Amino acid sequence: MNIWFMIWVFVAVILMGTFFWNMRILMWQKMAWKDFAKKHNMDFSSKGVVASGVISGAFQGFYLTVSSDPQIDEDFRGRRFVTVVQVDLKSSMPTEGVVGSPGLRRFVGDLPLAEEFVPHESSGWNPQALIKAQSAEALNSYFTKERTQALNSLMSVKGVNVLFVFNEKSTLLRFETPDPMDDAAKLDRLVGKILEAAKILTV
Repeated sequence: MNIWFMIWVFVAVILMGTFFWNMRILMWQKMAWKDFAKKHNMDFSSKGVVASGVISGAFQGFYLTVSSDPQIDEDFRGRRFVTVVQVDLKSSMPTEGVVGSPGLRRFVGDLPLAEEFVPHESSGWNPQALIKAQSAEALNSYFTKERTQALNSLMSVKGVNVLFVFNEKSTLLRFETPDPMDDAAKLDRLVGKILEAAKILTV
């Protein structure tokens, strides 16, 4: 048998296996997200059979969205999908700023914000995470020990990225994980943990 034909068959089997496995995970994810949305009286929508769904709606006093977003790998050789849980906080901040977990330190560092802010050392803040704002002084009264620890707890979860974005009009907490969250109970626990932090972070 021709060696190139054997190689082609081998590669084709791997690609087809990967495709069907990804489709299986996608189907599990959509079923889990539908169950979660139904349980909490939220909306679930999907643009197609091979497209991920989106959960949106009010949840424990916040506006919550859950989606699956494509991201380019750090080496720019491919892309991956991450589950994104985003919470709109009903509060505003005294200045514009962004807090990023260690994996987003470079991204936050490149933002055109004037000053860096470092919480008091007694808060146990992870120095690899980065806080930038137009006015660092304006954040002194906001970053209490409890709020700092709440953010730090989310940002310490292995393999995730977290952004806390705010200005004088709105505040947003964004949590990204490579886990497809294809189990409704697991998604429930994750959202619960994020909302615990969101309640503490709300002014």
